[in-house]
Amino acid sequence: MVTKAAPMEVLNGALLSDSHIAGNRGSPYLKVAQAGEDRVEWLTLIEEALVLLGIRTTGVKITNRINYYTRKQYRHCELLSRAHPMIKALRAEWYPNGQKRVPKNLALTPGVVAHWFIGDGSSTRLKGREHYVKSAFCTQGFPDDDVYLLASMLLDELDIRANCNRVSRINGEGLVLNISAVDEVNKLMDAVEPYMLPSFIYKIKRAFWERTEMLQQA
Repeated sequence: MVTKAAPMEVLNGALLSDSHIAGNRGSPYLKVAQAGEDRVEWLTLIEEALVLLGIRTTGVKITNRINYYTRKQYRHCELLSRAHPMIKALRAEWYPNGQKRVPKNLALTPGVVAHWFIGDGSSTRLKGREHYVKSAFCTQGFPDDDVYLLASMLLDELDIRANCNRVSRINGEGLVLNISAVDEVNKLMDAVEPYMLPSFIYKIKRAFWERTEMLQQA
């Protein structure tokens, strides 16, 4: 059974990933856009969190889009909130000078990290060393200081040690958070697994010290 995070945990986790609050003047609104129809389950849960907070939405909408780089068609899922004083307050907290920043008072609870992981996290078994797992959060959209802050928060609040590594990708250069030590990967999985929606349970991958140990657990 999936554990439901508190509504604000869901929103903060979504904001740590690709979600953003548009409209810096007048009537700001939350926008969540994801590629892939499997993302509908997560957007529906975000919509439920908004409704529980008294915030109306446009509903989850699915359209066909063309990927700018590959020119292939994909299913685009989008959710918009209506204007609300709480969204305005979140805009002030997350965009103090118009740029998205990690709030220094953010509580990095397991529920927040789980929804951050759903939106922007990954876990990969290493080819030829399948008992090892590399987990990562795509944080290159944040300034370097914020990525170091998130690494510190993970360690202080969840005892998870992450490394900050610089990457250069199509959508820009920046720091990503990598978690690769066996014990650290498993701490992350322990923290987020209770909140994983069925569509995202594939992201839960345990790491093992030895390949034989992995085979015994299979």
